[in-house]
Amino acid sequence: IERVSGADYRDFVETRITTPAGLPRLLGIAVGDQAGVADMELVGEPATKEELLAAFGVEKLPETEVTPAAVLALNEPPNRAVGVPGGGGLMRACDLALYYQVLLHDDGAIWDPAVRIDATTKVRSMIPDVFTGVPANRSLGLVLAGSDGKSHLRGFGRGASAGTFGHNGAYGQLAWADPATGLSLGYCTNGLDLHEARVPRRGTAISSLAAVCAS
Repeated sequence: IERVSGADYRDFVETRITTPAGLPRLLGIAVGDQAGVADMELVGEPATKEELLAAFGVEKLPETEVTPAAVLALNEPPNRAVGVPGGGGLMRACDLALYYQVLLHDDGAIWDPAVRIDATTKVRSMIPDVFTGVPANRSLGLVLAGSDGKSHLRGFGRGASAGTFGHNGAYGQLAWADPATGLSLGYCTNGLDLHEARVPRRGTAISSLAAVCAS
């Protein structure tokens, strides 16, 4: 972004995306502007080997770069000000839901219509999850629910249409939009649940309940 636009990528995102969408600055918040941001904290207990076996068929999940320590580091004001592209945005649930409304309805003011439609409808990767075997259904930066009966395993609950798109975050964050109903969901929690099997179950339940709101 910086090479093409010549602007700081955090400023570019604000001027070209969040401001036109009616959203506040979400990426790269100055230290002096962080009042009211909730610190993240670890809650719960890790799943037992037996619980992991029942849920995923393995006794231990692989460690990724999204460790508790890495996520908790974003509690530090200087780190929040960096605006880490892969997960350093600061927002409320209503901001997240509104962002997905713009993905549903943008008339070309923010994205080229063809690019937006491509990103929200065209599956580009079907690589299966190493444990569940569920195809990824990845588009350009998003996940599509799909019509194979496995949308709940992709974080969309059991009531979303096949065209629903979104992307969940670490430790229980949820975000999606359903073009069939016009509903979008943003769910944010600062309680980082360590129980790996409970997090996806709760996400399925919340998304399923949210889908009922549009029926």
